[in-house]
Amino acid sequence: MTTETVERTRRVLRPLNLTPTPVTRPFKVNQAFLNKGNGQVKIYDWGRNFGDWFVDKEETGAPAPLSVYVIEPEGGSSYAYDRDIVADLGGEEVAKIAMADFWDQIVIQGHGQPGQLHVDGRANIGYAEDAKGVFRVVSADRFWDGWLFDAYGFPDPSWWDVGDHVLAPRNS
Repeated sequence: MTTETVERTRRVLRPLNLTPTPVTRPFKVNQAFLNKGNGQVKIYDWGRNFGDWFVDKEETGAPAPLSVYVIEPEGGSSYAYDRDIVADLGGEEVAKIAMADFWDQIVIQGHGQPGQLHVDGRANIGYAEDAKGVFRVVSADRFWDGWLFDAYGFPDPSWWDVGDHVLAPRNS
């Protein structure tokens, strides 16, 4: 019996590798993303939506390795919509990441060190459920003197620029 691997044809994303990290569970968003004194990541601030939607978010599930993708839409467009990015990843259930896994990738570059994530003000986004289980867009941007976290509704007609990064479960 042979197993054939089928490579997905992507329309808006180009895959990169991402370094796996150990994940500590249970994970509480308010002790990491909303804690400027966490000691691992220099946090500049967070948006109101992020604070409101994720403050009570807790996770206990097993860690999942993530991949990072670069937004590169077909046809020369300079941006991609969230709905197209999620479709390219295989849908909401496939695109969804744990906030703990997102956090662990940010920790690697917590003080602006070079790596897979942007640390130059460009967006690093992912798709996660908030504390009430609503599918949201989350972003992490590092500029000035730390990371800025925010969240957006889905499928609002928001878009991301060519070159921005998307974190998604490996094999999505």
